[in-house]
Amino acid sequence: MIGRIIKFTRSLVRSIVNNIRRYMSQLEGEVANPLGNIVARITEGVWKGQGADRFVEWMNSQVLTMLRSIIGLNMSFGDTLLRSLDRMDEAEQSALSLVQPLFDQFNFY
Repeated sequence: MIGRIIKFTRSLVRSIVNNIRRYMSQLEGEVANPLGNIVARITEGVWKGQGADRFVEWMNSQVLTMLRSIIGLNMSFGDTLLRSLDRMDEAEQSALSLVQPLFDQFNFY
C-alpha cells in the first residue's frame, strides 16, 4: 500500500513539474518575449523622446527583470523537486539494500 502511495506521489510531482515548465514556457513565449520585442522596437526608433526612454528603462529594469526572475525561480523550483525525487529514490534503494538480507535470511513470506 505504501509503495503505491509513494509511486503515485512521484508521478504527481513529475506531472506538477511538467506543468510548471509548460506554464513558464508559455509565460515566456506569450508575455516576456513579446514585451521584449516591443521594447526592442521602441529602442530602434518607433517611439522617441523622454517618455520612450523612461518606458524602455522601466520595462527593462522592472517588468522584464521581474518576469524573467519569476520564470527562473519557478524553473529552479521544478528542478529542485525532481532532484528531491531522485534523492528519495536513492534513499529507498539504500534502505532496501540494508533490509533485503534480513528478508532473505528469515523468509517472512
